[in-house]
Amino acid sequence: MWHESAGENGTELSTKSLYRGKYGQPIYSSIRRMVVVKTQNGCSLCLPILTYRQRGTTKPGLDPSTHAIIYTPDPGPCRLRDETRMTKKPIKVNPLPTQKLDPLSRINFAKVYTVEHNVRVMPVGQVAEESKYLLVTYWINEMTGPQ
Repeated sequence: MWHESAGENGTELSTKSLYRGKYGQPIYSSIRRMVVVKTQNGCSLCLPILTYRQRGTTKPGLDPSTHAIIYTPDPGPCRLRDETRMTKKPIKVNPLPTQKLDPLSRINFAKVYTVEHNVRVMPVGQVAEESKYLLVTYWINEMTGPQ
């Protein structure tokens, strides 16, 4: 479960997922899937996996160059017809038997979340061995900027 400020886009979010914080601010709660890119003492740095409400990177304001398709072997990588081709190669995940990723899942390398180790999580699977190098390379390149 992940909680964050609904910000100004709160109107497009489900009212079932919106709550009011201590000072009346809208808070959005949802199940968030993430990829752990670095584990530290007491927390992990994670990249979000999002479908952008089934819009992939066609959502206005997104930069497709900071995203990659993240997929499971079944059904494999999926791109929307009107979605700008992403420059990053797809990242493969080997899911646990009870888990799956939505075919329109995208990983955002430009957004890093810190997840404390005392937060309950549910494993989804592991990044496939053949995609680990790409994952780390894309993340490092995004964090360090153009060389």
